[in-house]
Amino acid sequence: MKLFPAVKLCLATFVILCCFSKAAAQSFSSVGISKNVITDAFINPAYVVNDDDLQVNLFGASGYAGSNAYSLQKQGISSLFTGVSNPYFIMSTNHGNKAIWGNADFLGPAASFKVKKKYYLGVFTRLRYIMNVDNLNDDAFRLMGSQPADTTKVYNLNKFSFANQLFAQIGVAYGGIIAHDEENLFTGGISANYMVGYAAAGLTVPQATFKVDQKNILYDMQGNVNVGFTPYANKWLSKGSPLSNFANTQTGRGFGIDMGVVYEYRQLEGMETKSDYLVRFAGSITDIGSISYAASTTTGSYTGREGAYGIYSVNKDNTKTYGQAINQLQTDSAIVQTGKASRFKVTLPTAMHLSMDLRLGTHFYLNANALLNLRSASGDKYVTHYITSGGLGLRYENKFFALAVPFSVNAEGAGNMGLIAYVGPFYIGSTSLVTPVIGNTVNNFDVFAGVHFVLNKKKSDY
Repeated sequence: MKLFPAVKLCLATFVILCCFSKAAAQSFSSVGISKNVITDAFINPAYVVNDDDLQVNLFGASGYAGSNAYSLQKQGISSLFTGVSNPYFIMSTNHGNKAIWGNADFLGPAASFKVKKKYYLGVFTRLRYIMNVDNLNDDAFRLMGSQPADTTKVYNLNKFSFANQLFAQIGVAYGGIIAHDEENLFTGGISANYMVGYAAAGLTVPQATFKVDQKNILYDMQGNVNVGFTPYANKWLSKGSPLSNFANTQTGRGFGIDMGVVYEYRQLEGMETKSDYLVRFAGSITDIGSISYAASTTTGSYTGREGAYGIYSVNKDNTKTYGQAINQLQTDSAIVQTGKASRFKVTLPTAMHLSMDLRLGTHFYLNANALLNLRSASGDKYVTHYITSGGLGLRYENKFFALAVPFSVNAEGAGNMGLIAYVGPFYIGSTSLVTPVIGNTVNNFDVFAGVHFVLNKKKSDY
């Protein structure tokens, strides 16, 4: 195999991919390290293949949030931890459709181990929260927090989608060596995931129009709306703290599948150990599946009545739950329920992950990665998804310490620069940590941390 033409071709492929996808860290997506580790099995199950007898992850957490609707002034970042203060938020000046997204992962115990020389297993657990708002019309967005200038104006919603869900996951990953020789190693993996849903809520609008009067009350609502709630979601959403205010009751079940492959080229000369690679390529598709939830009595389809007034302000009364508001709209004949459902589905955030890790010299690496969203917002389905993103990262790494500086951009055009550190079993980082320092505003932010151990390490058998 000729090394340099292959490396040049792959580098060119990744540059083109990142440019066309306009590709931020999501769900522990980072610049990684040179070892295959169990914490990366969520991104690619082939990473369970490693040269350790046993790997154990004690715990970890990550969070990511962003929007093209608002920017946060950097002096207000601390208010995110003590209570958000509205004056720090700035409405976007662009007039396109608005989107808001966020996800949080809490990793429980996870482990990977070798069964035979060629077969590997991993078991992992985590709690996940995902939220998306898509296709919010700019005129409707600017009603929030303000009075309408024209009470005869007709507002439109088209393929508007809101969906969020909180669920637990337990997964089993199986990986193995597909082919190898002294210089090349090709591995693959697949994982089966069982999901337990705790709470979910969704609202989709295929197409609708409405007006707003001087008291900020909706009227003349026409079109169709689909609403889905789990039985405990009214209290869950109204409290505004989805991760801390939910009933400890299982309301949903679902299954998901991940699959992936990894290729490593190992140049025999100049490598410190037999398992060191010169370049590694990885590709995977994750979260193929959905969760089916038990529905509340308000779940179903509705249509608005022309000329009817709603009692529901654009800025919702926090003393009322969403279910109470919907019931009151029906009582006042502002809307009519056209269909009921005892269950509803919310998709998992199916995505493709591509990465390359290139050894530049002793202890130095260049990483390129892309996350491509494979789910589209829908006017009639409840869809949760990640944001297409990608980037490059430079990394210094030795046996006990690693430091990385990642650069990234997402599909909404937001660029980021961050800092990630691995010290022994501890890891902490953010792909957007540096951005607030060099800029005045932030429109997306992420952070992750955890503890991961490698036990009984020995030389590779490949």
